Amino acid sequence: MPNPRTVSNAIASQTESKIESIRYLYIYGDLNLNSGILTTPWSDVTFGQALLVLVGFDILAIGIFRPALRRLFD
Repeated sequence: MPNPRTVSNAIASQTESKIESIRYLYIYGDLNLNSGILTTPWSDVTFGQALLVLVGFDILAIGIFRPALRRLFD
């Protein structure tokens, strides 16, 4: 079985970008809202921006589906 630290260092050196927040946390041990979790040629995405997008999507989904669920279960 390969050493997890060797594998994680190889992944970090090959990609040169932080794609997954869990992998980032495992490799670097520190994750805050300003930590970059996705690096592309166009822009960088921080952990805080990713959370903001997810919370916004949740609010949008609740706003869209709540009336339909109320009609269905009333």
